[in-house]
Amino acid sequence: MNVFESPDSIYLGPDITLCKISTYTFNAGSGFKSYLWQDGSTDSTLTIYLPGTYHVTAEDYCGNKYRDTVIVTQSPDLPFDLGPDRSICIGDTITITAPAGFNNYNWSPNYKLNNRYSPTVSVSPIVDTTYMVIAEKSPGCLVVDSIRITVKTPSPLYIGKDTSFCQNDTLLINATPGFSTYQWNTGATSSSIKVTTAGNFSLIATDANGCRSKDTLTVLSLFPVPVVNLDNTSTLCDNIKRILDAGQHSSYLWQDGSTNRTYSVNNTGTYWVVVKDVNGCHNSDTSIVKNLLLSPSNFLDSSAEICIGQKLEIKAKTGYTSYRWNTNSSASLITVTSPGIYWVEVSNTDGCSARDTISVKAKDCIKVFISQMPLLRIMTG
Repeated sequence: MNVFESPDSIYLGPDITLCKISTYTFNAGSGFKSYLWQDGSTDSTLTIYLPGTYHVTAEDYCGNKYRDTVIVTQSPDLPFDLGPDRSICIGDTITITAPAGFNNYNWSPNYKLNNRYSPTVSVSPIVDTTYMVIAEKSPGCLVVDSIRITVKTPSPLYIGKDTSFCQNDTLLINATPGFSTYQWNTGATSSSIKVTTAGNFSLIATDANGCRSKDTLTVLSLFPVPVVNLDNTSTLCDNIKRILDAGQHSSYLWQDGSTNRTYSVNNTGTYWVVVKDVNGCHNSDTSIVKNLLLSPSNFLDSSAEICIGQKLEIKAKTGYTSYRWNTNSSASLITVTSPGIYWVEVSNTDGCSARDTISVKAKDCIKVFISQMPLLRIMTG
């Protein structure tokens, strides 16, 4: 014969308020023969998820039945909001902060995320990702929210390849158009800059999505400019052709379109040349002839004759600053004793020089002899 001690009553507890997305387990206690809940379940416990009226009927071993009822209401929604969905640029990190006042934060997925059990996390996804966090207000009272992070790819940026250029040139660096803002390491904020020095030139450009792109161009060196020095004497003697020499370079362009290294000048005018070297660097110079000066002329007879055995005086016009004969004389006149070609170079006060030539030819001259004997007179009767 079995003797059972029957419970005096059954008690599920007071009416409760259930948080949204929460569970609660009722326990009818032990010592009863059977249990019957309102949903037909027969365990001693019942886990609920929704508000409502819950009751249980328990029967002891003596056939006595006991009943208890609990009313479960739903608490107002707890404010728990991560804010609107956000976007980042690939490679960037964004901070997400959940509302304070909760416990046991748990973020998921654990992809590119740090401090998953903290109210505040930093994420750096490289693909679009939805992050969810669950937190607890009180035991069994859970809240949840999610936020989608959209990853944007920065627009491509290009400012050119590394290069070198000439010292007397300016390099124009153009960036890819269409960005919202431009920020150069020179401080400029336009889409292009002009540079005159070697070095690194970098640009950070921001597109319409707020994503930043960076590119750098290096000016490796500055090529020296070619040297060209034309004779720039402002005067020219009218009997002289001045040869302007632009020096040794790769190419030449004179004012009249000619492309030789040298240029012949015989009149007044402005003469210029542009030269280029093997690096493509260019330079120019100008020669201006303002005055054409008269040179000496007709300062020596063209011909003369000399008697064999005699002397001949050849005289150039006077008034010149210098004379130079082919006899090495520096006087304005010379005395010659033989036929031949004689020339003299003279210079005037303007520095112009000229040469004139005389041809001295031989000629036979009559010889006269005078007798020293007394004149003989013949007298006739």
